[in-house]
Amino acid sequence: MNLKGSSVQNSDAVFIGWQEMYSGDDCALYNITAAGHPSYGSTVSEKTLNKLNLQVPKQQIHKGKKNISQIPSNERRTD
Repeated sequence: MNLKGSSVQNSDAVFIGWQEMYSGDDCALYNITAAGHPSYGSTVSEKTLNKLNLQVPKQQIHKGKKNISQIPSNERRTD
């Protein structure tokens, strides 16, 4: 995992960095910080935050980095 720093914002999670997937794509990771949430402290993707109806914090998008939930399925590498 490549940590790029994290900042606490008025959101339900904090961006902690990027993880390279087996496919070669990068996935943004977040720690859930919503007080009282059953998944408090868990590390999850943006897709999971959305499924849990949690607010996604803004994170810096670095050149060449995409959140895996924003990559159309036809762009994913299959090798």
